Amino acid sequence: MPEPKTRPRWAMLAVLLFGGLLMAIQQTLVIPLLPHFTEILGASRNDVSWLVTLTLLTGCVSVPIITRMADMYGKKRMLIITVSFTMVGAIVAVTAPLLPILLIGRGMQGLGMALIPIGTAIMRERFPPRTLAPSLALLSATMGIGGALGLPLVGWLFVSFGWKSAFLVVASMGATLILLAIFIIPESPIRSGGRFDILGAILLAIAVAALLVVVSKGGEFGWLSVPTITLLAVSLLVGTLWVWTQTRVRNPLVDLRTLRNRPVMLTNVYSLMMGFGMMSNTLLVSYQLQMPLDTGYGHGLNAFSATLAMLPGGLVSAAISPIGGVLINRVGSRTMLIVGASVVACGFISLSTWHSSVAAIIVGSCTLSAGTALAFAAQPTIIMKNMPPGEIAAANGINSLLRSLGLTAASAVTGGMLVAFAFPAVGGAEPIPTWTGFGLTYGIAIAGAVLAVILAISIPRSADTVRFGRTVRGR
Repeated sequence: MPEPKTRPRWAMLAVLLFGGLLMAIQQTLVIPLLPHFTEILGASRNDVSWLVTLTLLTGCVSVPIITRMADMYGKKRMLIITVSFTMVGAIVAVTAPLLPILLIGRGMQGLGMALIPIGTAIMRERFPPRTLAPSLALLSATMGIGGALGLPLVGWLFVSFGWKSAFLVVASMGATLILLAIFIIPESPIRSGGRFDILGAILLAIAVAALLVVVSKGGEFGWLSVPTITLLAVSLLVGTLWVWTQTRVRNPLVDLRTLRNRPVMLTNVYSLMMGFGMMSNTLLVSYQLQMPLDTGYGHGLNAFSATLAMLPGGLVSAAISPIGGVLINRVGSRTMLIVGASVVACGFISLSTWHSSVAAIIVGSCTLSAGTALAFAAQPTIIMKNMPPGEIAAANGINSLLRSLGLTAASAVTGGMLVAFAFPAVGGAEPIPTWTGFGLTYGIAIAGAVLAVILAISIPRSADTVRFGRTVRGR
């Protein structure tokens, strides 16, 4: 086997991009199938929505833990372990005769969300400053590209071979990625050392899990119900205890003192807003394209046709990402964050006001894809410039956690709005959402994008990757 230094960077980049695509595809795997799973599994729409929520929940809980372990024990090692969980989860899902077994498989797949922050840390160690920003832009953009390209793939597989075939494809991709990582990705030469903070990991898992259940299922339980209030109290109390412990242990799971710096904090909240926007785009467009024509806003497409209509968004992301990486080196990450969020806001305004045809929806969705590609490309460079090398993976893991919280919140808000504003059910059928639910969700997404613009403007210019026309190499 060749020594790590002789391994071509293009090969490492290709493997990491493949991992990002796998993560994005498995994350959005069931979205085009949600309208059909109620009949396939004999479950309600609320129960089926857990196929998305549980994956996001396990991802949010596990990503900070896995990325911290990557800093301590080796990034290649944790990348392979993470992919293994994703592959096994897909295999478990294939064997599922009932919803609970399928949920177990989807929960295991959530660990794949650590792939991108680990890949980002590997790039930081192995890529020179000149090629780092474009490479990071491509890796970050795989979230949009993989989701958009994966949607029509899943739709085609569902129509042609049944829903289980989609999980088999993900399992095959996972096995391929493991083999490629073993032979191409070198192990990290930088280790943070110390003992793993087991107590911090347990406390964080409890706090985040309780909060996510409240966010995703509070509307179903009732916002003032005993379960919702109890879970929220648990999240707040355990979260407070976790913060207290992180400031007193020698090797904390997350160095909160470092993360308190203004650029990283603002970028993390920005990531939450952009995560909300990305998932809102995927869910709202997918549902709207498949709603019946007689609703007045739907277009009556089947799962495959709807995902084909979303394919141009992935192609736009693929085209914009390299351009975004070059622009980051020229104008800076801060500027790209502002532009990205502004374009996202324009995309949501377009979708909320101009949706009378499939072409109009495609234009709005492509606009959103361009904005999210620019936004996600610029975030890692801000974080890496303002964090020490030994904590890059953990810092990107926290950023990924905030993005995942945004994804989960979007799933909860979208699902809640579409259920709350629906035509009365007829003959035991699932109620069909009215346009009011779509319109209100679009309005929330627009407000989130505007807030992201304000957050990006608030990032100090001194924290940017470009200063006075020269690229800052980072620490």
